[in-house]
Order: sequence, then structure tokens, then C-alpha cells
Amino acid sequence: GANFKRDLGGFDLGVSGGYGAFTEGATAGQDDPAAWSLGLTVGFGGFSAGASYAKSEGTTDALDEEGYNLGVAYASGPWGVSLGWFHGEREGSTTAGVTSGAGEQNTYALSGKYALGPGVTAAATLGHTEYDTENTGAEGTDGTFFVVGMKLSF
Repeated sequence: GANFKRDLGGFDLGVSGGYGAFTEGATAGQDDPAAWSLGLTVGFGGFSAGASYAKSEGTTDALDEEGYNLGVAYASGPWGVSLGWFHGEREGSTTAGVTSGAGEQNTYALSGKYALGPGVTAAATLGHTEYDTENTGAEGTDGTFFVVGMKLSF
């Protein structure tokens, strides 16, 4: 993996990438699993935006997965707010007319934070996620969530 992060005269830039693979063994008809990812963030003043993409290749095409996300944020003084979106997919397989392991997910999240004092930050996230599947006999689902928390730094 590699990561580059730099402040270029008030303009922030971050670039990252990674790759990993291993040999599963000498199993006939199966691929060696591997995964890679890329990421980019840019910022100016209190505004920032980022995107990333990751893909994994399993021992068979049915286990291949990929996902990407996009996000924007603004911070000023003790306040911060961000909006993000994630999309992921898994190939799955069909054997004798039965599909299994196939799915697609979308998640949206709006987050906010406020620094209460040195080392103490309150945060909250409101989000919604949707999961669709092509699996035989299965239905997709969705849900909305709200999370609150406190971050303490020493």
C-alpha cells in the first residue's frame, strides 16, 4: 500500500492505493484471491471531498466484489458536517437456475460533529441503507439508522 498526503499552499491533497494477493494453493479451476483499492481526497479552506474504489477477486468469479464511495465535508471552528454515499456489489452465481451470493448495497449518511472542548467531540449520523439481491427466493431489505457518540482524546 501507499499513501500520499500533502498541504500544497492551502490546498490539501491525499492519494492512496493498495494491492494484496495470495496463493490459495493448487486447487484446479480456482483463481488466486486478490484485492486492490484507490482513494483520493481534496480540500480547500473548510471544504473537502473524497472518493475511493476497491475491488476483490475471489477464488471464483461468483466471489468477486467491488465498492466505491463519494463524500463531501465542511468544517468551521468547532462544527463539522459531512455527506457520504457508498455503493457495493457482489457477483454471485447461478447453478441449475438458482442464483446465490448476488447482491447490491447503497448507503447514504449525513453526519455532524461539535467540539465541546479540548479532546471532547460529540458526533451524530443519520443514514439509510438499501440492499437488493438477485438470490432465488430472497428479498432485499432497507433500513434507516441514527447513531450518536462522544470521542475523547487524551
